[in-house]
Amino acid sequence: MLSSKKITTFAASLYNLIIYSLMKKILFTLAVALSFISCDNNPSEVNDFLNTIRKKYLVEKITWYDDETNHKEAYYEYDNNNRLVRRIIHSTYFEQGRVKYDTIVDNYEYTKGNLTKITHKDVYFSYTYDLEYDNVGRLITSKYGNNIMHFCYRGGKMDSIWYDNDPECYTILKYDEHGNIVKEIMRVPETEMDDIWGETPTGDYVFIENEYEYDDKIRPFFNIDNAFVYDPILGQGTTHPVYIRMLSTNNLIKYSRSSWHYTYNEEGLPIELRSRFEGVTPVNDPKYAFTYRKCDGYVGTSTATITVPNTDANKFI
Repeated sequence: MLSSKKITTFAASLYNLIIYSLMKKILFTLAVALSFISCDNNPSEVNDFLNTIRKKYLVEKITWYDDETNHKEAYYEYDNNNRLVRRIIHSTYFEQGRVKYDTIVDNYEYTKGNLTKITHKDVYFSYTYDLEYDNVGRLITSKYGNNIMHFCYRGGKMDSIWYDNDPECYTILKYDEHGNIVKEIMRVPETEMDDIWGETPTGDYVFIENEYEYDDKIRPFFNIDNAFVYDPILGQGTTHPVYIRMLSTNNLIKYSRSSWHYTYNEEGLPIELRSRFEGVTPVNDPKYAFTYRKCDGYVGTSTATITVPNTDANKFI
């Protein structure tokens, strides 16, 4: 049985721990508030402050969970310089009356500090993205098979995209004062429906405008911001609007009929993400969960344990 002295000591320790935790949250909130006041609402200075917080935390793991037969876990490995070098995804899904398992591996290679090659491999196929930069580290060309894109800059921001496979097509980007892309203007081939061939080009071109909305919080950090044609978050990759998400300061929350809903930790980093289409909640309301690791003084690769399910259902690569 515990003595009254030990109980008193334990209670005092618990009290100090609670006070410490509360003070930590209060001080962080005050620091953010004071930074906004000292910046005199200057969006650039506010962004700089939030970015210093963001770069202290690398994404270590992301899970996506729908149900016990449909979920994914992604593990992120970094080198001694905190550069992302590998992503391993373990996928569980139900197909043809049984549960199956896949593994997807993305490897990242660097030249002069810039991410220049992304190699993807899964049980079905593999492919490579090649990235080229100018002498100040800005991405100027991406190559994926015959799909080649060129990126132009103005005022320190990437503001237009040109395409090798159709020189008549291009994309113009418009930013707000916070550094978020709020409008995308695309010149694309006009198409019409054909009873035999389906959607076919008419030979003319039309302009399409897309608008985007954001929160005011910090984006997850993988330390590959300048390679903006690729998003390491599960299910994103190179799908549109990848460069919209990767070039913007904050988290994308609305585009067309899709919306994204975040839960944040005390530092303002996303820890949960759910998506909606036309405002409809999916049956199981699947969610992404983010795990971070502080990268101050970090040496070595990720300490995350990578577990491969023990099963004969499928072969792993």
